[in-house]
Amino acid sequence: MYISDISEKTSLGEAGGKGLNLHLLVDAGFNVPSGFIINTEAYREYVESNSLWSVIEENIQDVEVDALQGASEKIRDAFSRGTIPPQIKDEILTAYKEKKLGKVAVRSSATAEDLPDTSFAGQQETYLNVEGEEALLKAVVDCWDSLWTSRAIGYRDRNKIPQSEVALAVVVQSMVQSETSGVMFTVNPLTGVRTEVVINATFGLGELLVSGRIEPDEFVVDKASLEIKSRLIGAKLDNSGKPALTEEEIKTLTGIGLRIHDHYGSPQDIEWATIGETFYILQSRPVTGLYPMLERVPVSPLKVYGSFAHVQGVLQPMMPMGIAMIRQAVGAAQKIFGVKFSLRENTRLTTAGGRLYSNVTGVIENRKYHGVIRTALGFVEPSLLKAAEPLLEDPRIVKKDSLPSLGERLLILRGFGPIILRVIGTMLRPIHSREDMNSRIREEVSSLTERQKKLQTIDDHIGFINMVLEKTPKILLKSILPRVIAGIGSFFQVKMRAEKLGLNDDALNITRGLPYNVTTEMDLLLWEKTKKVREDEESRRALEGSVEDITEGYREHKLPAVLQEGLEDFLSKYGMRGVAEIDIGAKRWNDDPSHVIQLMQTYMMIDDPEKEPDVIFKEMAMSSERSQARIIEEAGRQKGWLNKRVTEFFAYRQRNLAGLRESPKFFIINFLYLNRNSLLEIGRMLVEQDILENREDVFCLHLYELEELGETRDWKKIVSERRKQLQLDAKKKPPRIILSDGHVYYSSTSVDGKTLIGSPVSPGVVEGVARVMLNPTSDKLLPGEI
Repeated sequence: MYISDISEKTSLGEAGGKGLNLHLLVDAGFNVPSGFIINTEAYREYVESNSLWSVIEENIQDVEVDALQGASEKIRDAFSRGTIPPQIKDEILTAYKEKKLGKVAVRSSATAEDLPDTSFAGQQETYLNVEGEEALLKAVVDCWDSLWTSRAIGYRDRNKIPQSEVALAVVVQSMVQSETSGVMFTVNPLTGVRTEVVINATFGLGELLVSGRIEPDEFVVDKASLEIKSRLIGAKLDNSGKPALTEEEIKTLTGIGLRIHDHYGSPQDIEWATIGETFYILQSRPVTGLYPMLERVPVSPLKVYGSFAHVQGVLQPMMPMGIAMIRQAVGAAQKIFGVKFSLRENTRLTTAGGRLYSNVTGVIENRKYHGVIRTALGFVEPSLLKAAEPLLEDPRIVKKDSLPSLGERLLILRGFGPIILRVIGTMLRPIHSREDMNSRIREEVSSLTERQKKLQTIDDHIGFINMVLEKTPKILLKSILPRVIAGIGSFFQVKMRAEKLGLNDDALNITRGLPYNVTTEMDLLLWEKTKKVREDEESRRALEGSVEDITEGYREHKLPAVLQEGLEDFLSKYGMRGVAEIDIGAKRWNDDPSHVIQLMQTYMMIDDPEKEPDVIFKEMAMSSERSQARIIEEAGRQKGWLNKRVTEFFAYRQRNLAGLRESPKFFIINFLYLNRNSLLEIGRMLVEQDILENREDVFCLHLYELEELGETRDWKKIVSERRKQLQLDAKKKPPRIILSDGHVYYSSTSVDGKTLIGSPVSPGVVEGVARVMLNPTSDKLLPGEI
């Protein structure tokens, strides 16, 4: 049997996405035009009987993007010349006659369309007002061959959907000669707001609307009250200006849409039509492309969340364990301020689409903090400030003007009081304070490393992980943050004074070539190792090989001595670092040193002595010191000796402390690396117990789940599902700000649609080839490139 009624039970494999959805709508009692489905087996039989698969394979194998159109035309031409097998033809015509459908709509229904994570809408053909047996059979074949449009072939290729696994069913339905028609979204597809329904409506058939040939009416409806929040009446062919739907019809249609939404349990894109007072549902498919909602955060009252990912520059989704580590550490920091924390329930730091988002509602709704927001984000992440600016005046977020209560002030004093005292101490003894901080961090890491070596059981490692997470914010707040605050505060003091003196370029230039920056020290050490490799003929030749061969040689200790020892020494100091290192599940350089090897190969290409990193750093440091001297001298000349002394005081501390701005993250990465090693050891034990497939799977679990591993659950299946979700989340671009109702904000990076705008970090102009790097672990930036 190749034919089934729309009301008969079917599956995705038999009826395709559109056919299955129509059956589900009929089964749920919605008003769907009568008709039948020509299943995918009929398509396969047509392909087989006409030897079309050889034509398909010949034309799509290794085809380039610019040749897709030609390949598509050859395949579709072969389809059009085929003959429908007699049994399939008889079944189609019998169903058509028995149902007395008259004019019909013939719709393609692919097995890979209308799925939650893909959007095939419009990629296959639909034919309207088809009448008569010959016209129907031709429309069916045209639908079959539309599976091979260039757009459909390319889309499947980009989304790694095997071309050989797709098939196409055909839906034949009674043609609704609609008086009005359109589409309805049970979510606002432009903003992501989940509390709104958006209806597009027009007179007559909806195909003109779907194809973009007419301007529809648009109604935005509040889901809870069914109140029409906005209406935009499109231009009509008769220039009547009359809306396509009355207010009562809008409410009725919205009610139908909400019932369909509830039936599927997700936002829907619904095609509808009317005859008289009767609404027909022509199709319903998932709305794809929406960014996921915030986890555990109710829609109302409206809350504002800022992206942790953008501040860190790590936009890909994080592993569940990586998220858990950061949330637990933040919770430990909150405890210092007397705030209770629950890892499972806390929503101050939550997730959406596999990324972390922090609740910033309190500072957005309080005008007293707006100046702090603009200053802090302007320094840390200017592009996030652009996204936040509209919310500072948004009337949906009720604003207030209030300072912290007495209780809140006491909590702040409890947490920040010791920090302020240490800032003062740092300002009085900057060099001693800096050296003391570095010494304490080294001792702490060394002590914990030795302690970790003695751990034996899973419980031992879990206890160690929790202890490290409790220690992290305490050390960060008490030992590191005061030094960083002193350095950055001193910089702002000098910068402010320089700007008042008219020395704007010098105000920015003092940040160049800063000493005591751990990232700069790391880069210069790698350059030093590369220079030694370049001086050793055997090592230099080895470094010119493929990254894969060098990596393998390093692991097997088979590289020439200078190169082998250079990599070993560098990785012994910095091997705990890596791309996306804030995520504990991301590989470190010790796991895969190929990125470091790539950097060394890039350094090897530097053939101009003036462009060598150590030379450039020294020049920047000298330039910075000259700017600092000018600022101090000009302060004395314009403002007097006292102002000169004060400026000199802050300039000295800026030079000795501002470079520590990278130290907090460096410290955190060290502590994360300790926990990563414990987690990998736990993973190894769980593999031995046949609970996990491989030790890295432990990063797909949540922290609290480590204590639930004794429960009878299929942990391997859980890991597999979470890895699939990570792949889906990786396709979604994370917004910089997301509201609890789903509204997302992506700050613009372009004024004219052509120019990319970044955040300047130093004065001057640089010209060069701009290279787009999508993956820093595999893409290589060449000398002189931006």
